[in-house]
Amino acid sequence: LNGVTAGANLRHPVSRLTVIERERSVIQAGEAFAPFNDVPHDDPRLRVVEDTARARLLADRQEYDVIILATTEPWLAHGSALVTREAYGLLRSRLTEGGILAQRIQITSMPDPACRAILRAFDAAFENVLAFRISGEDLLLIGSSRPIGLDVGWIRNVLGSQTAVLEDLQRALVPTANEILNLFRLDHEAIGRLAAEGPVHDDDRAIAEALAVRRLRIHDNPELLEGIETARVPVVPWLRNYGATPQDQADYLYGLAKSYLGLALDTAGARAVADELQRLGVQVKARWVLGEIALQEGSIDGALKEWNGVLELDPNSLDALFSLGTWYLDGRDFWRAEPLLAKAARLHPDTAAVRYHYGRTLFSMGKNREAIAELSEVERLAGRREQYPLVKYLVGLAAHKLKREMEAKESLEAYLEWAYTQALTAVELDAHLKLAEVYDALDRRLDAHQERQRGDDLRRRLAAAAAAQAATQPPSPEAVTPPGAATSPAATPDPGAPPTEP
Repeated sequence: LNGVTAGANLRHPVSRLTVIERERSVIQAGEAFAPFNDVPHDDPRLRVVEDTARARLLADRQEYDVIILATTEPWLAHGSALVTREAYGLLRSRLTEGGILAQRIQITSMPDPACRAILRAFDAAFENVLAFRISGEDLLLIGSSRPIGLDVGWIRNVLGSQTAVLEDLQRALVPTANEILNLFRLDHEAIGRLAAEGPVHDDDRAIAEALAVRRLRIHDNPELLEGIETARVPVVPWLRNYGATPQDQADYLYGLAKSYLGLALDTAGARAVADELQRLGVQVKARWVLGEIALQEGSIDGALKEWNGVLELDPNSLDALFSLGTWYLDGRDFWRAEPLLAKAARLHPDTAAVRYHYGRTLFSMGKNREAIAELSEVERLAGRREQYPLVKYLVGLAAHKLKREMEAKESLEAYLEWAYTQALTAVELDAHLKLAEVYDALDRRLDAHQERQRGDDLRRRLAAAAAAQAATQPPSPEAVTPPGAATSPAATPDPGAPPTEP
């Protein structure tokens, strides 16, 4: 429809791409999406065929290395005809030896029984099938006559050598091989368990088409979505070429576990990797992962136990020192945080994140000179790779307490200049008021008065925004945290928020 799939494929070094589309106006409409599809129409490798896909495959015996079905529209006759048992047999016959069929299944586009009927038909057509959950409501099925493996080395090579491919994936927040592997969910046997026994969508009984037409709407399908997660299998048995030695493999798996715990917040995927790390005997890495899993699942005691266990095994573990240190820091237990983060900063002086949080700790303990020295190193270390704009704010506050007013003025002004390019918060309100105090100390009364006015204006804006949000989204009684209830770091204020005075 919009040419994005074609454009994404042409970013790879393919020799030829054939697009089959039955409606000429759809092909013409693709030009309107040029900012998003990289203008595939201008690529000489592209061949566009105006025809119904199944009719063309029947008439033309051309074989392909890869066939992609970008959408599933079983409520349309020509869409239904592409996802029957017989259609999958035809598609398979048009693949080269070892070729791959890739199909996107839009789970919310049809009722649960229709989805399962199509899954049964696809699963029956190929001996080797893998499924990826590419969004909350989409599955990507991969089928082949030959065994399929997830070749980490090959994926890394593609992303490292094909800049256009990497940029394209980054639009979908998939910047590394790990994020691709985070999407893996099912193999051939798991799809069989998920689809279970039942009728198959075929030419004689177009079950999916009938059900989709009868209930033409967006479907929630909660049981199917839950079933995908219940039936999921570990990714590790499917990995290929991810390390020449057991140590290399353990290092890679450790990074993979971190990616599960990062953007994906997928503790189930991380736990499967932790199990493999334990099997390899890499207890330090496995226990740190288990600690992070415990934290994300709300078991604070479990997390602290695992991380302390890591330090018993390896007193210099950066991840355990950092996790424990930042946990105590965010809980405002600065005297426990300080020795942990100090050791991490001493062992890893070139790691900006470590130096930043150690500097925060020193500031919170009232060690302003030391905090300024530590925080001043952060921006130099981070360079352009990372941003730590709150460094300017913290340095400004610390310098003001030391009566180094010119330094405080420059830092707070720089922070506010950056902050007004972002969504404003109470941190900026505090920065205005502290900067007013600095101007007073410098005997710049008018500037101080104007800064307080800006602070008052921001206070009114924040209060109005909070009132508007409260009016449209009243808090649920079940969401109120009782006094004294435990919270995780994810529920605590932003790490860079103004710390309480020690």
